[in-house]
Formats: sequence, structure tokens, C-alpha cells
Amino acid sequence: MTALKVTFVTLGCKVNQYDTEAIKDQFFKKGFEIVTDQNSADVFVINTCTVTNLADKKSRQYIRRVKRNNPESVVAAIGCYVQANPEKVKEIQDIDIVLGTDNRKSLVKMVEDVLANKTGKKLELLAPTRKREGFEELSITSFKEIKRSRHFLKVQEGCDRFCSYCIVPYARGELRSRAPKEVIKEVERAIEAGFKEIVLTGINLGAYGRETSEYPDLSGLVETIIGIDKEFRIRLSSCEPQEITPELIDLVTESSKVCSHLHIPLQNGDDEILSKMNRSYTTDDYYNLITDIKKKNPLIALSTDVMVGFPGEKEYHFENTKDFLDKVGFSSLHVFQYSPRKYTKAAKLNEQVQNKVKKQRSDSLIKISKQLSKRYQRNFVGEVVDVLVERVERDYSEGLSGNYLNVKFPTTNNISEREFIKVLIDCVDDDYVYGLAQVNK
Repeated sequence: MTALKVTFVTLGCKVNQYDTEAIKDQFFKKGFEIVTDQNSADVFVINTCTVTNLADKKSRQYIRRVKRNNPESVVAAIGCYVQANPEKVKEIQDIDIVLGTDNRKSLVKMVEDVLANKTGKKLELLAPTRKREGFEELSITSFKEIKRSRHFLKVQEGCDRFCSYCIVPYARGELRSRAPKEVIKEVERAIEAGFKEIVLTGINLGAYGRETSEYPDLSGLVETIIGIDKEFRIRLSSCEPQEITPELIDLVTESSKVCSHLHIPLQNGDDEILSKMNRSYTTDDYYNLITDIKKKNPLIALSTDVMVGFPGEKEYHFENTKDFLDKVGFSSLHVFQYSPRKYTKAAKLNEQVQNKVKKQRSDSLIKISKQLSKRYQRNFVGEVVDVLVERVERDYSEGLSGNYLNVKFPTTNNISEREFIKVLIDCVDDDYVYGLAQVNK
């Protein structure tokens, strides 16, 4: 019997990417063939995002396009956009399955029921807005379909911060942490499969373990992971400033197994706007944290998220943000424009900023980000950095250093993907730092 073919479309964050890989694993175990050719698929799974208006739009477009182009295929719309906007998804004709951000283990069975025509109608399974029953264990046991050199490992779900602009607490629910023993099992499987970097991810990663006394905090989890006696490194995907402890700082700045990189969302460099955002810290608080980190390692990579166009953001607020970004000296910025989100307090505020102003401010910060990145990268010219090789081509190879430098270097005969090498950096440009591999002869 020919195996049924299933394909996936994933929008949004690294957590969504992990969820998709875990769901692929479930389909694979049930005998489905995972394909990338959408023209041949019997089943489509669209894992949606709702963090911005643009994400909503892309989610709707993908759902409609897939069903229009593949009318005979089973189409399942899942994820954050579905969870937050079920009524809009239900309006799209002929979608077979509507599934939110929980009970993903039910998806294969739902697909099988539709294929067997047991129901003859749309299947719906949506979680409550906030209350959830613990962390849904969606482990990955087969890494056959993962082509990356780094494994993104979800260890935490949900958020209780309720920033005034953010829909995620409503789409993802309350805090839930993955059992440490399950985390360790998957780390060991990933290492056995050849991965040399494990990226810990979560909706609010720094809050790992906070909802239960039975689990360690994030620093305790990392301590346990790096105790595994294998060659690999750990990277933290994103940690809120309020969640970064002295113990975590020590690990990131001192352990050879933890990447010298922290992504710490700032969102705005003006205290008035931070207060309206419900961010629960000031720029002084944030800067003091950065100072403590840089005392331990002055050249650690510090990246951040910055939002432009929050309601009421005036030009002087924006200038304060630019000044603060320069003062901190980030290694890179992720810049995005505010968009009103359902359920949130900010959507009801007056003084919504015009779209053209948001774009101007976004363009300005993207330019600043390039300048900051180059300034940071120049610190390593003449230095040797450890690089995880991610792509090998005939002339040049590429990889990522522990401090998040995209490194390009001439290919030699004894370089292969998913291995660590040392590279002597000799120059930088807008896209890469360049160097020569220091291969042992």
C-alpha cells in the first residue's frame, strides 16, 4: 500500500518550528511520508502565527491558497492564529480540521478520521484561552526530517507577563514547563543524531520551572544539560530581562558549553513607553543588567527586540530609544512595527501611530542595527573563534560561532557539516565575518 503524503507550512517563531517537527514525527510513526512537494501531498498541516497583523494575514492567505490549489487534500489549520481567531478560520470554506495550541497529539487521529470519511464534517478542537493541563509532551524521537545543524528544543510553554501589546498569553495559555527528564532524553537523542548545538526555546524561556517547585529554574536545567559528557553546546533563544538571574549570567559567561550570547528583549528605550507597554522595568534596570553581564564578559553577544510605533510614541520617545540602543551597544537588533492585537490593552489606546511613521522608524533602526552589528563584529578581527559548520560548498563554507557571528571561510578537504572548527577572523562586511579555518594537519 502506498504511504499517504503529508506536507507542512510553518509560520512564526522557533517554538512553532519545534511544534511542527514534533508533529511530523507523529505522522512519520504512523506511516505517513513527509514531503516538501505540495503538489503531491494528500494532507496539508498549516501551523499559523498571530503575533502581528502581518502574521495573521499570511496565515489566512496560506490556508485559503492551499485549499484552493488542493481541493481534494485534507487541510488542517493549527496553531496561534487558529487559537486566537477561531471564528475567522471557521469562515474559510472547506477547511477540514481546526486545531489550536494544545491537544496536538490528536491531530494524526483527526486526519485519519477525515480520510476515512467517518465524520463528513469539519473537526474542531480548541483549547481554553488560558487554563491548560500541564506541558503537552511532543517529543521528537526521529531526526530524519531535520536538515539543520542545530536542534531547537522546546522546554517551556505559555506566558503570564501580559505586555499590553501582546496576544501570546491568550494564544499560548499559562506557564507550563517540560519535565527535566524529558528534556535530557531529547538532548541525548539529538546529540546521538549528530547535532552539536542545542537551542533551548520557549514562549517565556526564562520562566522555566517558575510554576512548580518540582522543577529547577532555567539555570538549574542548563546545569543539568551541560553535565552530559559529550561534545556539544547550549544556546538560549530569548530571555526576558526580569528572568535573568546571577546564576544564569555565570553560566553564559563562564561555561565553555554555553554559547556566549543572550537575546534580551528591550522593546523600547523610553521609560514612559515601557510603562505603557507593561514591561515592569525601566531603562536603568535594563542597563544595570547589561552592565552586570559585561563585567563578566565584555564581548558577549547581546541581541534584542525593539518595537516601533507603539501608541503614543512621539519623536522624542523614538530618539530616546536610539540613544539607548547606542549606549548599550547591542550586537544586533530585531526590529518590528507595532500592530493592534485582539484582547490587548494597547489596541484600545488613543494616539495610534501612522503606518508611514512606523515604517520610517523601522527603517531607521534597521540601519542602526547594521551599524551596531559591524561595530561588534570588528572586535573579533585577528581573533580565533569556534564555529559550528552549517553549510559546506565547493569554494566556501559557513557556520555560526558561539557569540552568534555568521562566519564564512574557504572550504578545505577535511571540513564537514555539524562539526566544530576554529576560524581566524580577518575581515567583516554587512552579511558575514570572513576568516580562515585553522584545521589541524
